[in-house]
Amino acid sequence: MENQTSGLNDILNKGSHFFTNTNGDLNIFGKLLTIALIYLGFKLVFKLIVKIVDNGVEKKFELHGGNDMRLLTTTELLKKVIKVLLYFIGITTGLSVFGISIAPILATAGIGSVAIGFGAQSLVKDVITGFFILLENHFSVGELVKIDSYEGIVEELGIRSTKIRDFNGDLYIIPNHEIVVVTNKSRGEKGANVSLRIPYDAYSESLLNSMQNRLDSAKKSIEGILDGPRVLGVSDFNDYSYTITVYTRVENGKTWEVQRSIRKELLGVLKDNNISINVPITVSKEGIDDIKL
Repeated sequence: MENQTSGLNDILNKGSHFFTNTNGDLNIFGKLLTIALIYLGFKLVFKLIVKIVDNGVEKKFELHGGNDMRLLTTTELLKKVIKVLLYFIGITTGLSVFGISIAPILATAGIGSVAIGFGAQSLVKDVITGFFILLENHFSVGELVKIDSYEGIVEELGIRSTKIRDFNGDLYIIPNHEIVVVTNKSRGEKGANVSLRIPYDAYSESLLNSMQNRLDSAKKSIEGILDGPRVLGVSDFNDYSYTITVYTRVENGKTWEVQRSIRKELLGVLKDNNISINVPITVSKEGIDDIKL
């Protein structure tokens, strides 16, 4: 037993000599090994924290029926902040392994911050704006928004920028400080109005009544309708036709689906009454002279 213990001590001593110098201090290999262990340690800590946060969020989601998008956005932002803090602690710890004091670095950074302050203004604006967007709940991950001329689903609300993806799959990365006016299309009731042009010779009150009766019958099978549909009657006219408008209020996210269903029912009424909605093209006398047959 003593021989085995002695052999193990010899192996450890030989291994320690590989990572230390004659003074017993860590050599370059020992320092690199320490840095690697620190990296792995902080990585494991980060994964553990993320797991704890995710478990807590999952329980909150169950309480809110899985619809609390603000909680999801806050969670993602919290993970990023924790990651940045861990990176900072890890880097400072790694520097101390090489005997580099961070005090002069922090002092230099304090002096240098005055010099780079003007250059970092946009970054500070991004962080502050992102914080207030989250605090005031302007929009959350998963919502449909329009920012300036960009429209799409919010994929990420970060510390510096916001990412939205449009319906073509293009990803827009917008600095937070450039977000001035936001149209959030994922909250509240929405309008699903439909307009249809009808030839003048097809106008009749009975036609409008047929449309209303058809929509009243179809309403039961169309999901998401909160009010209507109601045939409002003539809302506009031109040389060859008049325009009727159907008013409908729907649940958020149901606009296009309801509009498609309403158009289908209206076209069914026109077909039953043998009404064509082809609109003729107006050509002036001068235009007719220019046409080559």
